[in-house]
Amino acid sequence: MGIIAAIDLGGTAIKGALFDGTGPLTKKNHPTEAKKGYGHVLQNIDQLIQRMADNKGIKVDEIRSVGVGVPAFMAEQGRRVVLAPNLGWSDVDFASDLAEQMQKPVFCNNDANLAALGEHWQGNGKDIENLLMVTIGTGIGSGLILNGELYQGKSGMAVEVGHMVIMAEGSHRCSCGRQGCVEALTAAPAIVREAKKLMDVPTDCLPDVNITEAKQVYQAAASGDKRALQVVEKAAYFLGVALANILNFYELDVIIIGGGVAQAGDILLNPLRRTVARETVFFQRRPTEILPGMLGNDAGVFGAARWAALGEAKKRG
Repeated sequence: MGIIAAIDLGGTAIKGALFDGTGPLTKKNHPTEAKKGYGHVLQNIDQLIQRMADNKGIKVDEIRSVGVGVPAFMAEQGRRVVLAPNLGWSDVDFASDLAEQMQKPVFCNNDANLAALGEHWQGNGKDIENLLMVTIGTGIGSGLILNGELYQGKSGMAVEVGHMVIMAEGSHRCSCGRQGCVEALTAAPAIVREAKKLMDVPTDCLPDVNITEAKQVYQAAASGDKRALQVVEKAAYFLGVALANILNFYELDVIIIGGGVAQAGDILLNPLRRTVARETVFFQRRPTEILPGMLGNDAGVFGAARWAALGEAKKRG
């Protein structure tokens, strides 16, 4: 595999790692500083890779290629960013621009796609042929592995589970402009919004009802607060219906739930499993496991390393 620099680019932080054939050699973070402009973010990625190399006593020349997960709609099989809302980018040739900055081959893809690839390579999807990974945080991302390979579609913009509409009328507007997307009903802002409607009286489980984060709601639910449980089960229902629709189309072995909200564990996963089992046709004949991600916040950097290695191999033919 040689040495690969793997980058998981986020709206506020850039996570990076250097990989060789045995796994990650070192990991470091750097602020994204997206408000300082596109070129500044490219420089920050370059600086982070230099810091990691210095930390391990490695010359940057020894790094063969760079893999990057980007929180964006990406086309041209991961070369062009169509829209990256959290970074303020649109229609930029990110892979080519970073390759020119680094003077190395760069292999990019959507961050959720690469998280799925990371879990497939070294996580709870290892040796699984067909899996879907859904990452739940401020938004909802997803990546699909079919027959052991990352599925992207013709343009590279496939598998946006978060923008599957499941309540078209009388529902909340999504960041994409449509109403009733899974993301608008299930992601962290939806949890906070719904909780604020119900949880206006302090209890032992939630003494401070100034709810600003989804984790407050999940913690209250885990402590037995019935109103918080109601919010969590509602979100699990909407996501479960979407996943059941996918399973009625693709027969998958495993669904992996990752991202910040997924840290809620079984308080989210158990009602999600019940909804999926109830809404999937003949589920008992083709049961699909629903598991938490094994790699946590490192899934993206593992996937970026794997994507770069696959890209190198493809170039070599």
